[in-house]
Amino acid sequence: GTERIPMPSLCLCAAITFIPLLHNNIESTLQINTMSVTTRKPTLFESMACGGAAAAFAVNFTHPIELVKTRMQVSGGGLGATISGVVKEGGVTAFWKGLPFGWGRELSYTSVKLGGFAPLPY
Repeated sequence: GTERIPMPSLCLCAAITFIPLLHNNIESTLQINTMSVTTRKPTLFESMACGGAAAAFAVNFTHPIELVKTRMQVSGGGLGATISGVVKEGGVTAFWKGLPFGWGRELSYTSVKLGGFAPLPY
């Protein structure tokens, strides 16, 4: 049979491919005719976009940890029992159930929080 690629794997591939390209485009502009590199600070919007993308990428890894932590708090069980319970209930992909809501939070809240620091002098 055919296997579906889990959503976190697709996000990881997209982030590895596109975030460095976006960052390199913002941080430095290459002028081909003189081969000189000029740098500039990113604009507020660019900083918010990069901050939100980085946070949305990071939530792919922290969401399973948060899920286990919350279930341990609710059930009072141990780490092993909680992890095995999640796997028994929905398989390995159950660790990423509800992930789009995590992305929504990071893209809205964290992009503003991190992007707001860009215009500040440092």
